[in-house]
Amino acid sequence: KRGWKESAALFAVVVAEPGDKKTPAQKVALAPLWQAQKRLKKEYQEEYELYEEELRHWEAERKVTAKEGEPAPPKPKEPVLKSVVVDDVTVERLADILDENPRGVTSAQDELSGWVLSMNQYKAGGKGADRQFWLRVWSNAPVKVDRKSRKVPAIIAEPWISVIGSIQPEILPGLDIGRNDGMMDRFLYSYPEPQRARHTDDEVS
Repeated sequence: KRGWKESAALFAVVVAEPGDKKTPAQKVALAPLWQAQKRLKKEYQEEYELYEEELRHWEAERKVTAKEGEPAPPKPKEPVLKSVVVDDVTVERLADILDENPRGVTSAQDELSGWVLSMNQYKAGGKGADRQFWLRVWSNAPVKVDRKSRKVPAIIAEPWISVIGSIQPEILPGLDIGRNDGMMDRFLYSYPEPQRARHTDDEVS
């Protein structure tokens, strides 16, 4: 209906036994993202070197204008590292990343159970709202994160983040942890049939 928006963010998980090559498959699938991230970091480093040079000129010019009683020139803007993929990141830092990258990112989790268990690990007594944060971003619901280190809270009107990971069948119920809060319902599950594999020198073109 008019005005209705549906999130295109995906939470996806591959369910397979240990040794079924979940990690190598995920590594191949995410390789383009990591290559893009490597390129973005190189661009950021080049921009930051230019920024440091401009900052030195600005500081020298500011001292001259201060002596002459004239207004200081505008301070050069510090560059921001663009991101397309994250892995080991706190909710607070992720809010900063989403604030700086409105097109969103992908959260790559090799072991999804570890991702779930790490929620709220930096909060006193393990109490926090990390799980609620992930439940909200799945549907692009607005998120506001306050931190002592920020004068202005991070407010993301439409957080875009997808999650990809893998998990063993026996550990899969751990996503629920007895809360029945809809976390398990947000995931798309792939449970491929196990394939017998033998060593071969064949390669995929």
